[in-house]
Amino acid sequence: MYRGVLRCSNCGCVLTASRKKGKHIYYYCTNGKGKCGEHKSYLKENYVSGELAKVFDKIKFDERLINLCYKAKMEELQTNENYLTKAEENLKSRLDIILTRKNAVLDLFIDGKIGKDIFDIKSNSLNNEEIEIKKELSELKGKIGSKGKETLERIKEVFLYPVNKEKGFLKIEDEKKEKVIKTLLWNASFANQKIACFSFKEPYNILSKVEDKSDFSQMLRGWDSDPRPIGYT
Repeated sequence: MYRGVLRCSNCGCVLTASRKKGKHIYYYCTNGKGKCGEHKSYLKENYVSGELAKVFDKIKFDERLINLCYKAKMEELQTNENYLTKAEENLKSRLDIILTRKNAVLDLFIDGKIGKDIFDIKSNSLNNEEIEIKKELSELKGKIGSKGKETLERIKEVFLYPVNKEKGFLKIEDEKKEKVIKTLLWNASFANQKIACFSFKEPYNILSKVEDKSDFSQMLRGWDSDPRPIGYT
Protein backbone atom coordinates (compact mmCIF):
# COMPACT_ATOMS: atom_id res chain seq x y z
CA MET A 1 0.00 0.00 0.00
CA TYR A 2 2.75 2.47 0.93
CA ARG A 3 5.41 1.22 -1.47
CA GLY A 4 7.54 4.00 -2.88
CA VAL A 5 6.80 6.24 0.10
CA LEU A 6 8.55 4.49 2.99
CA ARG A 7 12.31 4.67 3.42
CA CYS A 8 14.89 3.48 5.88
CA SER A 9 16.39 6.42 7.74
CA ASN A 10 19.54 4.42 8.47
CA CYS A 11 20.62 3.54 4.92
CA GLY A 12 18.18 5.44 2.69
CA CYS A 13 16.82 2.33 0.98
CA VAL A 14 13.12 1.90 0.37
CA LEU A 15 10.98 -0.30 2.56
CA THR A 16 9.30 -3.14 0.76
CA ALA A 17 6.30 -5.18 1.82
CA SER A 18 5.45 -8.85 1.93
CA ARG A 19 2.56 -10.88 3.24
CA LYS A 20 3.47 -13.27 6.04
CA LYS A 21 1.54 -16.47 6.59
CA GLY A 22 -0.91 -15.34 3.94
CA LYS A 23 -2.45 -12.86 6.33
CA HIS A 24 -0.57 -9.81 7.63
CA ILE A 25 1.51 -7.43 5.51
CA TYR A 26 4.87 -6.38 6.91
CA TYR A 27 7.30 -3.67 5.77
CA TYR A 28 11.07 -3.96 6.06
CA CYS A 29 14.24 -2.38 4.69
CA THR A 30 15.46 -3.93 1.43
CA ASN A 31 19.05 -3.54 2.67
CA GLY A 32 20.12 -2.64 -0.85
CA LYS A 33 23.57 -1.58 0.35
CA GLY A 34 24.08 -4.80 2.31
CA LYS A 35 25.07 -3.17 5.58
CA CYS A 36 21.86 -2.10 7.30
CA GLY A 37 20.67 -3.73 10.49
CA GLU A 38 17.20 -2.25 10.11
CA HIS A 39 16.22 -4.91 7.57
CA LYS A 40 15.80 -7.34 10.43
CA SER A 41 12.95 -5.24 11.81
CA TYR A 42 9.48 -5.95 10.45
CA LEU A 43 6.67 -3.41 10.71
CA LYS A 44 3.06 -4.55 10.51
CA GLU A 45 1.00 -2.51 8.07
CA ASN A 46 -1.55 -1.29 10.59
CA TYR A 47 1.33 -0.15 12.82
CA VAL A 48 2.85 1.74 9.88
CA SER A 49 -0.50 3.42 9.26
CA GLY A 50 -0.58 4.52 12.89
CA GLU A 51 2.88 6.04 12.58
CA LEU A 52 1.99 7.77 9.33
CA ALA A 53 -1.07 9.28 10.99
CA LYS A 54 1.37 11.50 12.88
CA VAL A 55 1.78 13.43 9.62
CA PHE A 56 -1.38 15.42 10.32
CA ASP A 57 0.05 17.07 13.43
CA LYS A 58 2.80 18.59 11.27
CA ILE A 59 0.45 20.38 8.87
CA LYS A 60 -2.89 20.67 10.65
CA PHE A 61 -4.33 24.03 11.66
CA ASP A 62 -7.32 24.66 13.88
CA GLU A 63 -10.47 24.54 11.77
CA ARG A 64 -11.93 27.60 13.49
CA LEU A 65 -8.78 29.56 12.69
CA ILE A 66 -8.94 28.46 9.06
CA ASN A 67 -12.47 29.78 8.75
CA LEU A 68 -11.52 33.06 10.44
CA CYS A 69 -8.64 33.58 8.02
CA TYR A 70 -10.86 32.72 5.08
CA LYS A 71 -13.45 35.27 6.21
CA ALA A 72 -10.78 37.96 6.76
CA LYS A 73 -9.29 37.38 3.32
CA MET A 74 -12.70 37.39 1.65
CA GLU A 75 -13.51 40.73 3.29
CA GLU A 76 -10.14 42.09 2.17
CA LEU A 77 -10.80 40.86 -1.35
CA GLN A 78 -14.26 42.45 -1.40
CA THR A 79 -12.85 45.79 -0.23
CA ASN A 80 -10.30 45.65 -3.02
CA GLU A 81 -13.01 44.73 -5.53
CA ASN A 82 -15.09 47.74 -4.42
CA TYR A 83 -12.08 50.03 -4.83
CA LEU A 84 -11.35 48.70 -8.33
CA THR A 85 -15.00 49.01 -9.37
CA LYS A 86 -15.06 52.65 -8.21
CA ALA A 87 -11.82 53.34 -10.07
CA GLU A 88 -13.33 51.81 -13.21
CA GLU A 89 -16.41 54.02 -12.92
CA ASN A 90 -14.21 57.12 -12.59
CA LEU A 91 -12.17 56.18 -15.65
CA LYS A 92 -15.32 55.61 -17.69
CA SER A 93 -16.60 59.05 -16.65
CA ARG A 94 -13.31 60.61 -17.72
CA LEU A 95 -13.51 58.76 -21.03
CA ASP A 96 -17.02 60.09 -21.65
CA ILE A 97 -15.76 63.62 -21.01
CA ILE A 98 -12.86 63.13 -23.43
CA LEU A 99 -15.18 61.84 -26.16
CA THR A 100 -17.53 64.80 -25.61
CA ARG A 101 -14.62 67.24 -25.86
CA LYS A 102 -13.38 65.55 -29.04
CA ASN A 103 -16.78 66.02 -30.64
CA ALA A 104 -16.87 69.64 -29.49
CA VAL A 105 -13.43 70.35 -31.00
CA LEU A 106 -14.52 68.71 -34.24
CA ASP A 107 -17.66 70.87 -34.35
CA LEU A 108 -15.58 74.01 -33.82
CA PHE A 109 -13.29 73.02 -36.65
CA ILE A 110 -16.19 72.21 -39.01
CA ASP A 111 -17.83 75.54 -38.15
CA GLY A 112 -14.58 77.32 -38.95
CA LYS A 113 -14.18 78.68 -35.44
CA ILE A 114 -10.68 77.17 -35.04
CA GLY A 115 -7.95 76.54 -37.55
CA LYS A 116 -6.44 73.20 -38.51
CA ASP A 117 -3.30 73.77 -36.44
CA ILE A 118 -5.34 74.32 -33.26
CA PHE A 119 -7.62 71.41 -34.18
CA ASP A 120 -4.65 69.05 -34.64
CA ILE A 121 -3.07 70.09 -31.33
CA LYS A 122 -6.29 69.66 -29.34
CA SER A 123 -7.21 66.41 -31.13
CA ASN A 124 -3.78 64.88 -30.52
CA SER A 125 -3.93 65.83 -26.85
CA LEU A 126 -7.40 64.36 -26.43
CA ASN A 127 -6.46 61.22 -28.39
CA ASN A 128 -3.47 60.65 -26.11
CA GLU A 129 -5.69 61.02 -23.03
CA GLU A 130 -8.20 58.60 -24.55
CA ILE A 131 -5.49 56.02 -25.25
CA GLU A 132 -4.13 56.31 -21.70
CA ILE A 133 -7.57 55.96 -20.11
CA LYS A 134 -8.43 52.93 -22.26
CA LYS A 135 -5.12 51.36 -21.27
CA GLU A 136 -5.92 51.87 -17.57
CA LEU A 137 -9.41 50.46 -18.10
CA SER A 138 -7.99 47.39 -19.80
CA GLU A 139 -5.62 46.80 -16.88
CA LEU A 140 -8.45 47.22 -14.38
CA LYS A 141 -10.67 44.74 -16.20
CA GLY A 142 -7.94 42.16 -15.76
CA LYS A 143 -8.14 42.67 -12.00
CA ILE A 144 -11.88 43.11 -11.49
CA GLY A 145 -13.71 39.81 -11.43
CA SER A 146 -10.41 37.94 -11.43
CA LYS A 147 -10.11 34.49 -9.92
CA GLY A 148 -9.41 35.89 -6.45
CA LYS A 149 -12.38 34.14 -4.86
CA GLU A 150 -11.55 30.87 -6.61
CA THR A 151 -7.99 31.15 -5.34
CA LEU A 152 -9.19 31.70 -1.77
CA GLU A 153 -11.48 28.69 -2.03
CA ARG A 154 -8.58 26.59 -3.28
CA ILE A 155 -6.33 27.76 -0.44
CA LYS A 156 -9.06 27.01 2.09
CA GLU A 157 -9.32 23.48 0.67
CA VAL A 158 -5.59 23.01 1.12
CA PHE A 159 -5.74 24.02 4.78
CA LEU A 160 -8.81 21.89 5.44
CA TYR A 161 -7.47 18.79 3.66
CA PRO A 162 -5.34 17.54 6.62
CA VAL A 163 -8.13 18.43 9.06
CA ASN A 164 -10.72 16.45 7.15
CA LYS A 165 -8.49 13.52 6.21
CA GLU A 166 -7.27 12.97 9.76
CA LYS A 167 -10.83 12.19 10.81
CA GLY A 168 -11.22 8.45 10.63
CA PHE A 169 -7.93 7.98 8.76
CA LEU A 170 -7.16 4.68 10.46
CA LYS A 171 -10.64 3.34 9.70
CA ILE A 172 -10.84 4.07 5.97
CA GLU A 173 -10.00 1.59 3.23
CA ASP A 174 -6.35 0.91 2.45
CA GLU A 175 -6.62 2.46 -1.02
CA LYS A 176 -7.92 5.70 0.49
CA LYS A 177 -5.17 5.72 3.11
CA GLU A 178 -2.61 5.32 0.36
CA LYS A 179 -4.12 8.17 -1.66
CA VAL A 180 -4.08 10.53 1.33
CA ILE A 181 -0.48 9.75 2.24
CA LYS A 182 0.73 10.04 -1.36
CA THR A 183 -1.06 13.37 -1.67
CA LEU A 184 0.78 14.73 1.36
CA LEU A 185 4.21 13.10 1.20
CA TRP A 186 7.08 12.39 -1.10
CA ASN A 187 8.37 9.92 1.48
CA ALA A 188 8.50 9.05 5.17
CA SER A 189 11.60 7.65 6.84
CA PHE A 190 11.60 5.06 9.62
CA ALA A 191 14.31 4.51 12.23
CA ASN A 192 14.13 2.08 15.13
CA GLN A 193 10.59 1.17 14.07
CA LYS A 194 9.42 4.78 14.45
CA ILE A 195 8.76 7.62 12.06
CA ALA A 196 11.98 9.65 11.86
CA CYS A 197 10.98 12.36 9.41
CA PHE A 198 8.55 13.34 6.68
CA SER A 199 9.28 14.85 3.28
CA PHE A 200 6.19 16.85 2.32
CA LYS A 201 4.91 17.65 -1.13
CA GLU A 202 3.92 21.20 -1.93
CA PRO A 203 1.87 22.98 -0.79
CA TYR A 204 1.93 20.99 2.44
CA ASN A 205 5.64 21.62 2.81
CA ILE A 206 4.72 25.30 3.22
CA LEU A 207 2.25 24.45 5.97
CA SER A 208 4.74 22.23 7.77
CA LYS A 209 7.18 25.13 8.13
CA VAL A 210 4.76 27.24 10.18
CA GLU A 211 6.00 26.68 13.71
CA ASP A 212 3.07 28.17 15.63
CA LYS A 213 -0.07 26.93 13.94
CA SER A 214 -2.21 28.91 16.36
CA ASP A 215 -0.63 32.20 15.22
CA PHE A 216 -3.27 34.08 13.22
CA SER A 217 -0.74 36.41 11.54
CA GLN A 218 1.48 33.53 10.37
CA MET A 219 -1.51 31.73 8.98
CA LEU A 220 -2.65 34.82 7.07
CA ARG A 221 0.75 34.92 5.37
CA GLY A 222 0.16 31.34 4.30
CA TRP A 223 -3.00 32.46 2.50
CA ASP A 224 -0.91 34.88 0.44
CA SER A 225 1.37 32.13 -0.89
CA ASP A 226 -1.36 30.50 -2.96
CA PRO A 227 -0.67 26.88 -2.07
CA ARG A 228 -2.21 24.37 -4.44
CA PRO A 229 -3.21 20.81 -3.57
CA ILE A 230 -1.42 18.03 -5.40
CA GLY A 231 -3.87 15.33 -6.32
CA TYR A 232 -6.46 17.02 -4.12
CA THR A 233 -9.80 15.24 -3.85
